[in-house]
Amino acid sequence: MTSETDNSSPAGQEQKIALEQYRNILGYLQYENTMYWTRAGFMLVAQAALLSPLARLLPLSPSKVDWGFVAVTIGLGTFGLVLCYLWLQVIGGVLWWIDRWHELLVKIEPAAYGDTKVFRGAVDRTEQHPTRIPTKPIVRAVVRLFVVVWILVVVAGVGGAISIIWHHQQLQQTDKAAAIQSGRFQVVQMGGKAQLLDTATGRIVPENDPEFGKELTK
Repeated sequence: MTSETDNSSPAGQEQKIALEQYRNILGYLQYENTMYWTRAGFMLVAQAALLSPLARLLPLSPSKVDWGFVAVTIGLGTFGLVLCYLWLQVIGGVLWWIDRWHELLVKIEPAAYGDTKVFRGAVDRTEQHPTRIPTKPIVRAVVRLFVVVWILVVVAGVGGAISIIWHHQQLQQTDKAAAIQSGRFQVVQMGGKAQLLDTATGRIVPENDPEFGKELTK
């Protein structure tokens, strides 16, 4: 069967119907392809927009890390991961339809075009060019790259929180040692726990008291 088949013959009528079906399905495929790349571009812009504030928030040294940095990094990282998950779901849904239209086109193509191969060979992978690189899997690879980036951002936020807590504990230990050396504070046992007694005021100063450092400078 070829495209020159007489349209008045039964074979020609079948080819005409197949061509009409082929054109309709091709229109659906073009729509899904357009939506696929449009959504991919939107998601890429959204991911880049989320990453841009982090460049301004990066501390110059670990000692400069604050709770604002921790909150923003963990918040943005979590939101970025959720966005990547939704992106993968969108990709999966669109590719399902694209694969469906490809299968139907390959099925109808012999009746529509005879021996002429349009999608056959490329779609069913019976013909592969050694230098051909599929583009759609690259989008999934980009999403996975963003997943790794956002995981690192969340890890940085958690590390920042640990760093803040550690530095705070170290500061408490330093303040406690300085207090004992000053002679104004004495270590006393109360309730089975060592406490610092301010001999000037007669009150117990908790180690986590934010005013503790101020007391030392009086």
